[in-house]
Amino acid sequence: MGVGTGSRGLPGPAAWTPIVLGLDVIEHADGDDQLDFLLHVVWTDWGRLAVDAAVNVACWCDRDQASHDADALSLVVGEETSLPRAFHADAERLIGWLTGPRNADFWRARAAFPPRRPVQGGAAVGIPLARPTAIHRKAHPLNPTSGTLSEDSWVLTASGPYPLWRLEGRRIRVARAHGPGFVEAEVSAAGPALLRTFRLDGGPVLTACPHTLLAAGAVRPTPPLPPRQRHGVAAVRPRPAKRFLPPSPVAAGALAPAARVGTAVLDGAQWSGEGDARDGYLTGHLIGDGHFVQTTAELNVWGHAEGAQRVREHITWCAEDFPRRSDARGWSYLARHDKWRYKLPVAALEMVLSYGVAPGSKRPGRLCEEGVAPAFLAGLLRSLFDCDGHVEGTPATAGVSIRLSQSDAKMLLRVQRMLSWLGVRSRIRLGHPARRHRMPDGRGGSRLYEAKEGWRLIISGADTLTYLQRAGFADTDKQNKYCAAVQGHTFYQKAYHDRLASAAPPIPGWGVRLTAGEEAWIAVDGVAVALRPGITRPRIPRGAAGVPLRARDREVRPSARQVADEHVQGENVTALALRHGVPHSQIRALLREAGQRELRGPELMPNAARALPAGELEQLYARHETHELAVMLGVRPDQVLDALARAGVKRRARNQRLGLERRVDRQTLEREYAQASLRELATRYGVSVSTVRNYLVRWGIARRPTGTRVPRDG
Repeated sequence: MGVGTGSRGLPGPAAWTPIVLGLDVIEHADGDDQLDFLLHVVWTDWGRLAVDAAVNVACWCDRDQASHDADALSLVVGEETSLPRAFHADAERLIGWLTGPRNADFWRARAAFPPRRPVQGGAAVGIPLARPTAIHRKAHPLNPTSGTLSEDSWVLTASGPYPLWRLEGRRIRVARAHGPGFVEAEVSAAGPALLRTFRLDGGPVLTACPHTLLAAGAVRPTPPLPPRQRHGVAAVRPRPAKRFLPPSPVAAGALAPAARVGTAVLDGAQWSGEGDARDGYLTGHLIGDGHFVQTTAELNVWGHAEGAQRVREHITWCAEDFPRRSDARGWSYLARHDKWRYKLPVAALEMVLSYGVAPGSKRPGRLCEEGVAPAFLAGLLRSLFDCDGHVEGTPATAGVSIRLSQSDAKMLLRVQRMLSWLGVRSRIRLGHPARRHRMPDGRGGSRLYEAKEGWRLIISGADTLTYLQRAGFADTDKQNKYCAAVQGHTFYQKAYHDRLASAAPPIPGWGVRLTAGEEAWIAVDGVAVALRPGITRPRIPRGAAGVPLRARDREVRPSARQVADEHVQGENVTALALRHGVPHSQIRALLREAGQRELRGPELMPNAARALPAGELEQLYARHETHELAVMLGVRPDQVLDALARAGVKRRARNQRLGLERRVDRQTLEREYAQASLRELATRYGVSVSTVRNYLVRWGIARRPTGTRVPRDG
């Protein structure tokens, strides 16, 4: 047993895992076999602590890989799991392993690894007598590699989905393309390369070099046959069925049009990550049926059906743990639009902003997928299908499918990839092209509008059951419709593949390579990619077009000085977070970086409206609209309303507009009315006689009896 600390105390871009604390229980068996029980506290790739526990056995495969993990548990320390809780859980798991058999063959058989070979003359057949120790499990040579993949490609790691440019220069555990399990691989540094974009018929898009190996069965084109003569007339000869090669590693650049390409089926993959199902549901519902307002965000649910009521109850449950003001009303009903509205508390708004959903970017982006837990993905997808999804068909006719309609094809591609991480297969089809379409105009009528292309993501067959198990619906109407449609129906799982729709010409880009210790199939952008030795690295020829910007350089981030200047000019932390689409905590970090203290209350910005005496402010408000006062005083309209409330000035009704107040006050009107008729006053002020009469009544000015002559001076 040994306890030690790693050589590095801080995370960094190293190719190994920096160990903070290590506990190894080494058990030796006969025949130079080895069994290790490990408990490590390590730094993850993104500067988080993780606690790893594993049962490690020596490798007896044909290709020596030093060791394998027969069982493992890895917990990332974050907001949901503290370091003591993670360490306690892994320690309990380690104690449970230690109470079991101390036999490497038992653990090897339990994990379905190749058994230990019989020993002949003191050495195992085919294995040298002096085996290297397996304490440093990552010291074996890394031979099998992938082709050069675009740095924008996504893979599923043991810490969640990530784009490859975020994993550059690191060692990761990447998900296998079929079934559960991960493969240890090292991501190379990014470099210029010629890349091609391969689009599949069902939607997935893979950008890689032509040497990348895919699981494909290339179509053998059948040569054209001469027409057959029948009674002197040329008749069409029936073409034989196309023949396919069995699925095997085939270079992507050698694929024929319409070739079969194997897609990844990540059924049962488990990983750790951030967020939970409730966070995902609130984020997804804001994307689907929500909107941002000046200081927060609001969620909408339409109608009084039972399904809508269950969605409202689910949203309330998801948001109940976020602190909120004591006077918060919860749901409010807007009868004019027949919808319910829920205002998110500030803490929930900060959570949503942390996933990249912000004003001007109300769609699932990179942060909604990067490093998140499977529960967060399930909650996000459930809310998207509750908002815009529907159930179609019957098993007796065209089958039952679950569909999601959108005009944003890129959003559906991301949703399709999220579904693939959960083991749900889907395809994307064009619903209708761009067109002029008659739609309601919001005034009780209809008119022609320019409509974008409509796309549909379709989940069909046995994958609908998988979706219901992994994500499902909070809307019970949709859930019951699906259950009624498939009652008594049996689905059969089919081997899934797709057709190559198009392959773009090679263009310069930034690519990375994955190098592993064993041959395997891994999932890249939902496509099965092979790790094999001997795959060459393509080079950019001289005279090629310029290489584009790196993915990390394309992201626009606010600078600390910019945020500090906007804060001094009157923007509070919430307004800055909504403006830049980042959490409140990041805004406060940028303010600290710029050396700017966070301003609150009156010191945030001198409110010129609040500095006016109450009487003067009341007079100005009587003659000017709110937005006019804001321009006059150089403040925002909400600051004018705040000053009116503090001064005790009664506000006008929402639909009331100023009339005669703009030109005259009560004292002046009373004095002039004593020397002029109603018609003369109406002509002088540019209003109607009835308007002058109404203001006399409103301001309590005594009117002359009808027929009384107007006294004139002199």
